[in-house]
Amino acid sequence: MLIRDEKIDVLRGIAISIMFLAHSLPCDDFLAHTTNFYLRLICSLAAPIFLFLVGSNFSTKSLNFKNTFKRFLITILIAKTIDVFLWGIIPFYSFDVLYIISLTLIILYLIHNLKESILMISILVIILITFCFHYCGIYEELLFEPKISDLKDFHSISLFKNLFLNGWFPIFPWIIFPLIGFLVKKRKLTLIGFNYFVISLILFVFTTILKFNETNYLREEAIELFYPANLTYIFLAISFIVLIKNIVHFLPFEKLKIFQLFGRASLFFYVFHLTMVHLFFRKFSENLEIHFINTFILFFLFFLVVALIINQFKKSKLFLKDNFILKTIFGY
Repeated sequence: MLIRDEKIDVLRGIAISIMFLAHSLPCDDFLAHTTNFYLRLICSLAAPIFLFLVGSNFSTKSLNFKNTFKRFLITILIAKTIDVFLWGIIPFYSFDVLYIISLTLIILYLIHNLKESILMISILVIILITFCFHYCGIYEELLFEPKISDLKDFHSISLFKNLFLNGWFPIFPWIIFPLIGFLVKKRKLTLIGFNYFVISLILFVFTTILKFNETNYLREEAIELFYPANLTYIFLAISFIVLIKNIVHFLPFEKLKIFQLFGRASLFFYVFHLTMVHLFFRKFSENLEIHFINTFILFFLFFLVVALIINQFKKSKLFLKDNFILKTIFGY
């Protein structure tokens, strides 16, 4: 039986909570355009955690090619469903984070036998390519997301461009995070300890100052700082990952259990929180004239209740523990 790492679930739960905040803030028209830099910064740090954990938890022992491919199909089908039925846009176009996660699973399986030196060179090459793309002005700040009704105007060349460059989470540079996570796994590094904590804290503060003094474009319907993701953001996110790993490691676990509940079913809660925010959050707040903070707290408590129900469901006989789809969506 697979034993889960509780602190990895905590990290996933923290990432889900940050994503909930990032996706709900644009529902308030005033906050969407007045959110201060530091809140935007926090909202920008969830996706790197998820992608790093995809790499650091990848194992060909528990995920053979058949299971890897099934997980790839499940994840990308969910991503497609979100695009079509939630956003009403053409799938495989703007590339939500689930797309890069699903592609990462295949990429990691294909490269899992690479030498560490080759993997390190690959990471450096991607960083160099990203720098060149930024220097040459290839990245675009705007992202057009065509609706299903605009299918006749769809150009497949845009799909490939967004996959590598201009989507929400293009391969360059987002593949860096799972590759770093996988490298950390191969080298059997914990990234835990006083030296790691101090160095990551210094780097995080330094890159935050740099990011504060940069021009940070605000994409429509988003408040994150990584459109497009430049080198400052990449190193800021890496330092944060190491920093938050150390904080989670040294804090009493009892204070973090609430995040573990979300993290144990992270894929479900990713889809669930997007659905709730998109369909109900704004209407709930406006119709009842509830302040954003109170609305956020109410929804967070509702998510917690759902997490507790799921946790009990997974302990019951109704949960088919051998069903791969259920285990992928709700966690093991």
